[in-house]
Amino acid sequence: MELKINPILEKAIPPLSPAKQKALKKSIQKYGQREPIDVMPDGTIIDGHHRYKIVKELGLEPKYKVNEDITTIKQALELGESLNTDRRHYNTAMAIWHAYNVEKAELEAEAKEVMLSKLKRGKEAPSGSAEPSGRTADRIAERLGVSAATVKRGFQIIRDAPEEIKELWLDEKVLTNSAATAVEALESIPEEYKDRKQALIDMVVKEPERITEIKKIVGETNAVIAMLDGEPDKVREEAEKLLKPLYFTPDLNIKEALWQVEEIAKTGHVITKGRKWADEIGETWEEAQAWFAHYGGYCIGEVKGWEGEWDHQREQLEKKEQKE
Repeated sequence: MELKINPILEKAIPPLSPAKQKALKKSIQKYGQREPIDVMPDGTIIDGHHRYKIVKELGLEPKYKVNEDITTIKQALELGESLNTDRRHYNTAMAIWHAYNVEKAELEAEAKEVMLSKLKRGKEAPSGSAEPSGRTADRIAERLGVSAATVKRGFQIIRDAPEEIKELWLDEKVLTNSAATAVEALESIPEEYKDRKQALIDMVVKEPERITEIKKIVGETNAVIAMLDGEPDKVREEAEKLLKPLYFTPDLNIKEALWQVEEIAKTGHVITKGRKWADEIGETWEEAQAWFAHYGGYCIGEVKGWEGEWDHQREQLEKKEQKE
C-alpha cells in the first residue's frame, strides 16, 4: 500500500526539535523502524509522520498497520490525540498543541461545509475565524486536567510565538506562562528593531532560563521611549543618539538613562521636575520611573495604573509649597 500524508493530520502533531529528529533518525538507522505507522484503510497516515519521513529519507520500506475502524479525518484526529497523549514523552505543551490543531481542523471543516452549502443556495459565504475560542480552551483544559489559563496561554504561544520559542516550549525547556509573557513582549517590539528582537530570541535559545528577562528588557525600553516622548526636540534627539543603540537589549539601564538625559538637559525640564516631585513623595525608583513616563505625557501599559494620580499629587505638592 502507498502511504500518504494528510496536511490536517500532520499539522496536529507537535514538530520534533532538531535534536529529537536527529536522535530518531540515528535510532532507525541503527535498529530499523521498530514501531509501525498507524494508517487508515486508504493509506492515510494517522500517527507516525516523523517516522515515515525518516524511513523514506533513508530509502527503507515503511512498516505500517491498518486501522480498519478509522475512516474519517475526525476519527483519525481523535485517535492520534489519544495515541500521543498516552505516551510518556507527550507532555502538557504537546497535548495542548495537538488539542488546539484538532479543534482548529474541525472548525475549518465545519466552516468549509457551511460555505459550500451557502454557495450552492446562491447565498453569500460567511467570513470569520476558525481559531479555537475561550470556551474551547475550557473544554480542553478539563480533558487534559490542567487550568484553563494554561491552555489559553498555550493557544497564544501556538498562534504568535516565533518557531524557536515554540520548540523550547514543546521540549519543556521554558514554562507556558514564561513563554506566553515573552511572546507578548516580543510582539510589541517595532519592526525597525527586528534585528534586536531576533537577538533576544537567540539569547533564549542559548540560555532558556533567561526568557523571563525579555519582559523586563522590553518594558524598560518602552519606559525610556515614553520618557523621551515628553522632552523638547533637542533633548530627545541628543539622548536618542546615546540610547537608541541600547533599545531592546540587556544593556539598557533605565536608571542610567534617566541620569544621562538629565545631564543633557541640565535643569528645568520635565524629568528634573518629575524626579524632584517623586523624591518628595517618597516613591521607590520603580514607581518614580512610572511617574516620569506619565509626566512625559505618554501612558504605556505599565503606567496606566497611575492615570489621574500624578495630577492629584502635583496639586497636593503645590498646596504644600504655597503654605510654606
